[in-house]
Amino acid sequence: MSNNNNHFSTASTIPQRGMLIAAIGLPGSGKSAVIRELGKLLNATTFHEPEEAEYTAAVTQRHICGNFTAMTWFRARRLPPLFEAHFMRLAGQTVLVDSYYDKLFGLFVGKKGMEWLIEPSDNYFKVVKDLLALDYERLPNADCLVSFELDKETWIKLLQIRGRELLDNDELFRDSFNTQQYYIDAAKHYADNSNCKLIRFKQAFSSPKEMAVLLKQQMEAEGVLPVAVGTN
Repeated sequence: MSNNNNHFSTASTIPQRGMLIAAIGLPGSGKSAVIRELGKLLNATTFHEPEEAEYTAAVTQRHICGNFTAMTWFRARRLPPLFEAHFMRLAGQTVLVDSYYDKLFGLFVGKKGMEWLIEPSDNYFKVVKDLLALDYERLPNADCLVSFELDKETWIKLLQIRGRELLDNDELFRDSFNTQQYYIDAAKHYADNSNCKLIRFKQAFSSPKEMAVLLKQQMEAEGVLPVAVGTN
């Protein structure tokens, strides 16, 4: 009787871990469009934030419902896909999510310029801080974090080309471009304190497909993705 158990080897029974790639950057910096195109290039599943057309009164009437209600609405929409992406990664797949805010917001919420999100005087501010601290510790970790970075002229152009309103033309939101460094610092802090590769990507005013090609090339050059056959 044969005792050949090669097909039951440890290597064949332990699934190969995949990769979870997440994006961070200013609202309106083009993350979703580029990540969607990158997913096509990688033949990978992508998960995206809710589009404006999906917003309910929790967001559109935040002046009535409060910013905490709007924040928790977004969190409730973003977290299930993040966990799904995590389990797909554990099953060996490469998965991309276009928002990692819930994991990293706690590193800079409450700082000067972030009042458009929630003001420190808000009755729910401490609740938000405590919730975000838990999320930083407990939400799934990314294997690669892409920091989308751009200048203000490019940011405004990207918002205009999409026909996206600047959050009710709120001047606080317009001024929030000055908070971009918070996003960058949070990404660097997270990468420095976790087993996560940071890609600092310079976003330009170009088509999402062209930017996705550039992002893929940068990720290959920095060792996050294998270099495609025939690529210099």
